Amino acid sequence: MLVRGWQFYSPGLGVDVVSVEEVVQGSLLKIELKLNGVFIDLFNIYAPNLYNDRILFFKKLNQVLEKCDPEHFILVGGDFNCTLDFNYDRNHDEPNPQSARELAGVLTKFDLVDIWRNLHNRPKQYTWIKLNNGQLSGARLDRFYTQKHHLNRIIGSSIHPTSLSDHHLITAVLCLPTAQHSKSYWHFNIKLLQDTQFKETFKLFWNNWRKEKRCFSNLRQWWDVEKIQIKIFCQQFTQNVTSELNAVASQLENEILEIETELGGQSTEGAYRSLKQRKQRLGSLLEEKVKGSLVRARFVELRDMDSPTTFFFSLEKKENKCLH
Repeated sequence: MLVRGWQFYSPGLGVDVVSVEEVVQGSLLKIELKLNGVFIDLFNIYAPNLYNDRILFFKKLNQVLEKCDPEHFILVGGDFNCTLDFNYDRNHDEPNPQSARELAGVLTKFDLVDIWRNLHNRPKQYTWIKLNNGQLSGARLDRFYTQKHHLNRIIGSSIHPTSLSDHHLITAVLCLPTAQHSKSYWHFNIKLLQDTQFKETFKLFWNNWRKEKRCFSNLRQWWDVEKIQIKIFCQQFTQNVTSELNAVASQLENEILEIETELGGQSTEGAYRSLKQRKQRLGSLLEEKVKGSLVRARFVELRDMDSPTTFFFSLEKKENKCLH
């Protein structure tokens, strides 16, 4: 599920959108969800660039948070355009400490905690990088906050470079009650037919499996088992390819973060170009991953995903039935 900068992913995700309210146009969006039986109030933040406007914005956020049901899970995330601890979240002083103090007051009042900082203690890592007159500015402007008493539900948070923006992607992993998965069936991804390596490997697999016919009492029994083997083969091939893409993407992310960390305030044009090149390469990889995610999401919506292998055995036992 993707909502205005927020993306939720979980196998068998059961989510209902209860309400959507644009509190401040283009800057503050409130979404109330029911996710696997848990009510969640999401606040998508884009704090104004101007200092005075930002102070008023945080006052408005305070008013909206006051109206939240105290039993709801609260997540506040986005671009706050300021930092609270410039010793660790900036490579220079906070330019407007007044707005930072206003935000700090809101967080203290509602007992909201910085998710990433709570998990990572004191390392320096930025979500926004900009080169201006040969000087590199970095800050962790993008953050997630939740109530302190819900921190036990947070099992992970990370920062990932992306080529889509000068801001990095931030993630938070929540542990919520799981919904019961619905039964469905596996759908072959026809995009695999465009993969030369897949076709060559599948030919070897198919030729070897054809020799196994003699091990079965009849052709139908062999075919029932063969369908399961094809499914497993395709899933394993896709998993291996995905693992390779993830490994390359992870390496690029680490290289980007290392360059950003090493540069600090001593930026050069050459280093910045190297940074952009790696972001472009990362963007190409992420584009392929997004295409795959869209395909899988479509299959989930149609309930065309994996199910127990007994489906294949029971399908053809139904007499006078047609499968379209």
